[in-house]
Amino acid sequence: MKTSLLIASSLLAVLVVLCVPVPLWADNRLDIALEGPWILYEDHTFASGRTVLVAIAPGGVGPFAHNPPSFSTGNGFPIDWPGIYCVGFDTVCAIDRGVSTLSGIPSPKTVLLPVKSLSGWKWSDKPNRYATYLIFPMPDSYSNDGTYKMKFGKTFKNYGNEEEHSIGVQLHYANGPAVLDLYTCVKADPTTCTVSKGSMANSGTLRITMKAPSGDDVCDPHVRAAYPQMLYLLDPTPLRASGNNNVNQDRGYVDVPAHIDPKTGNGQYDSKCYDCDLQNPDQSNCNPTISFMSHAMLDIKTELTAIVGNLSQFKDNQEQFAVPELRKELEAMDGRFPTFSQLERFNELLARSTSGISQFLMDLSVQEESKAAKMKPAAVPAPAPILVLQNTLFTEQQLTSYVRYLVETKNGNDCRAPIMLVQ
Repeated sequence: MKTSLLIASSLLAVLVVLCVPVPLWADNRLDIALEGPWILYEDHTFASGRTVLVAIAPGGVGPFAHNPPSFSTGNGFPIDWPGIYCVGFDTVCAIDRGVSTLSGIPSPKTVLLPVKSLSGWKWSDKPNRYATYLIFPMPDSYSNDGTYKMKFGKTFKNYGNEEEHSIGVQLHYANGPAVLDLYTCVKADPTTCTVSKGSMANSGTLRITMKAPSGDDVCDPHVRAAYPQMLYLLDPTPLRASGNNNVNQDRGYVDVPAHIDPKTGNGQYDSKCYDCDLQNPDQSNCNPTISFMSHAMLDIKTELTAIVGNLSQFKDNQEQFAVPELRKELEAMDGRFPTFSQLERFNELLARSTSGISQFLMDLSVQEESKAAKMKPAAVPAPAPILVLQNTLFTEQQLTSYVRYLVETKNGNDCRAPIMLVQ
């Protein structure tokens, strides 16, 4: 009797398992982790009434500039040029997921910083030329990916009570894509988002991070510099204008703690940080020992095309100048952002090419000096090959510096700027 009951129970359990549908999204769950000085905005009109989530970040311009966004599910790539981009799900931009409102998971409590936009403001009307705009399908929910202490005030140095806000968020998609694409958009119209700058398989988490410059300054000068740039994207009215009429003037200035008390969990604020705070209108007492500056942007494909073209005329030195390998890597780019592994390969090949050109120029210089000693004074050797190589060498040195800068975008300090949510 007991055996019969056991068999019956087992059969019933098997039937239950077989009858319960397995979610189609079981293998395609997706979380998108955002870290950096991002502003989140629900756009209900971008794609013919379909709601999308737009993440906006100021450009990495000026002292203490942040690194470009890093877009990665593993071997990702830096988005080194500002502009409008659409995150496509299986090649489709701005898919309709039937979600119209951004909602947070109640536990842990989400503490995005609520901000306002200027009346009549639309991010798509006049996008800032230095800012990055990322368009996402609406997520099912979002949650914190880290919080930090901070204070706010209407005027510089006059701050209110300490608050705690998100410095990173995770967007949760129960039914994600198999492949994630990044499309560049000619303008804020999904029909213009057609050129792929990179694609990666969905491995469960897409990380989009903007790191602060490397350094050990406890004052967090990067956050103090980025914060007003974020507010400026929502309202270009200067925070110091007469009447202080910026719509976010009640949160016009930010103060971040130099330390967190391990016992109380409260922030410890240092007035010495105010001297070189870029929010401070008076910089007369600032004497910084280190200054972080953003790197001049280069178009890697354009620069590599010029290098390969210049070096191709030296038929007997192709291997010495690493031309075949550079050409192969150039063709592999196919108009996309180079991945981090490609950038590391570029760095290796450019080093080889630079070394080869330098050695060749030294040998050529010795030969030309020997020839010049035997020639009549009026005879001058043709300088064209030397000039081509010298110019190419300079281009390679500049590109090498830029490539190394991009490789470092995945490093640096965590950004403690608050994630904003436009109300």
